[in-house]
Parts: sequence; C-alpha cells; structure tokens
Amino acid sequence: MYLLLFCEVFRPVMGFVMLCHRKTNWDSSPVYLLVTMSVTFLLLSGNTAGVFGIDNATGVIFIARDLGLSSVGFYTLTVRVTDSGFPPLMATASARISLILSDFSQPKFSLNDSIGTHVITVNALSRSAVIYEISRGNDENGFFINHHTGVITTRRPLDFEQTTSYFLVVHALSMAGVEASTTVIVQVGDVNDNPPVFREIRYVGVISEAALVNTVVLGEDGNPLVIQATDRDRNHNALLVFQIIDDTARMFFSVDSGTGSIRTISSLDYENFSEFVFRVHVRDSGFPPLSAESPAEVIIKVININDSPPKLSQDTYEAVLLRPT
Repeated sequence: MYLLLFCEVFRPVMGFVMLCHRKTNWDSSPVYLLVTMSVTFLLLSGNTAGVFGIDNATGVIFIARDLGLSSVGFYTLTVRVTDSGFPPLMATASARISLILSDFSQPKFSLNDSIGTHVITVNALSRSAVIYEISRGNDENGFFINHHTGVITTRRPLDFEQTTSYFLVVHALSMAGVEASTTVIVQVGDVNDNPPVFREIRYVGVISEAALVNTVVLGEDGNPLVIQATDRDRNHNALLVFQIIDDTARMFFSVDSGTGSIRTISSLDYENFSEFVFRVHVRDSGFPPLSAESPAEVIIKVININDSPPKLSQDTYEAVLLRPT
C-alpha cells in the first residue's frame, strides 16, 4: 500500500480528479510512477456503489458519479496493474481514500433513535394563537408535533438503514383562519447498530510453493482471493478490519485489514505444508466496534513444483559377486 488520499465532498462533479499525496512526509507533492512499457490499471475491489473510476492508461483515480452525504466515509480500493509483455505480469496495491464534508457543505440536522427526542421547534408569528400539524411527509408516523408549541419530537425509533431523511411539511393555522406552511428536513444520523456479515462462510485459494513473498493468493477462478463482508451501516461504521485468527497461518500469510486480500509473508514449502486451513475474523470501525457472528474459514492449497531432485539413500554402494568355479 503506498497511497493515502484525502478529498473533500463539496458539490463534486463526475470526472473530478483526485490529487494523490505521499504518505511518508504528508507534503503536497504528487506521486508519479515510472514505467518502461505500456500498462493497464484496473479497480479490483472496494469501489462501493461505483463512486470512483480509474484511468486505465494513467492510473489516475477520479470521482465517477455525483456524491451525496451517504458517500462520505472511508474507502479502500485494490488496484491491479498489468503490463503488455508476454506473458503479462501484474501487481496490486491498495489506495485508501477518505471522503469528508467540506466546511462549505450545507448543514444537515441529525438525531438519534430515542423515542421523544426533540427534533426542532417550528414557530409561526401571528397576533393570534396558532395550531400546528404535520400535513405531509410523516407517512411512517415517526414524528409528533405539539399542536400548540410547534415542538417536533420522535414518536418511534428511527432506522437509518431504512430511511435516511424525512421531508416534513408543517401546516400552521391561526385563529383568524390564516394559513401558512413550511418544510422541515430531518437527516437521520447513523449509529453502529449492524455487525458485519461475511458474504461466504468458506473461501478457497491456491498458490505455488515457488511464489515470492508478498504474492497475492489467487482464488480457484484465477482472480485474487478476497475475503468479503458487508455492513448495513455507513461511513466509518462500515469500515471493516480483517484479521487472521490462527497462529500458524499468521506465520505465512497476512490479510489486508481494509480489502480482505491475502498475501504471503514467508516462503512456502509444499513438502512441509501442502494446505492451510485457518479462520478470518472481521469487525467494523464503529464505537463500540461490532464483529461478525462467526469467523470465515479459509483453505489455501499449495501447488507443488518439481523443486526436490531425487536422492539416493547412500553415497556409495558396494557389492561382492561370486563367480562359479
């Protein structure tokens, strides 16, 4: 991993180019990659909802669609680069991107899911008493308005994963029969109330015993083996961290805490370990963090190569032949 990107979300447009900054000294010097032949870049994983795109020729990562408040958060992209040689060679890297709100973004009102939580007080000026009511937008009956004070509170627990925002039309009627209305926009704040869930309970990968250290383990389909999990929460609450549980497997493999891809950290020997069976744990980054109900099982099969020449049981053999007389 060699890129750490910071971007602000403020009226972004498709095609907006992200500036990559060095991680080592936090300066503003762009990162340039020197290549000696044509290469092709591809986003393998981590591009939730298609937020980003990558220029296949230059490797520049850009915003691929208009962003909203739900896009704010952390992303870990796995990028693969392939050269044009024969046979083609490839390498992968991770790019971590943090999308944050700009200081100039429109403020949003958020609330928790407690019943009776105060949302806002609507006030209409009139020389006579005013009666308030919510005329539209309260189809789920999630809010209550005091008809005399205009105080809006929650009537039931709210679920961010079900509805992220509400548009309430509040109607005010004076004793003189004069009417007025206004719109109240309620943005529901996400809380970490959903644990991550593995997409599969078992993952199978293969790797040659001749693979170099830091080689990505491949799946049975030939693509990089990626441990995948989902989290219904958003933003930081949905940032997942993977970890290998078993000690023996940790001596030979590491799992990228952000992407779930598995790499070698030590040389392999089929004659010592022809197969690895271990478990991977996942948790989110919310507070408090939540973990998957059970770990996923990972099976990595080591491919044998002809690296052990035959060896005689002893260096010298002696025999005595008796000739018949």
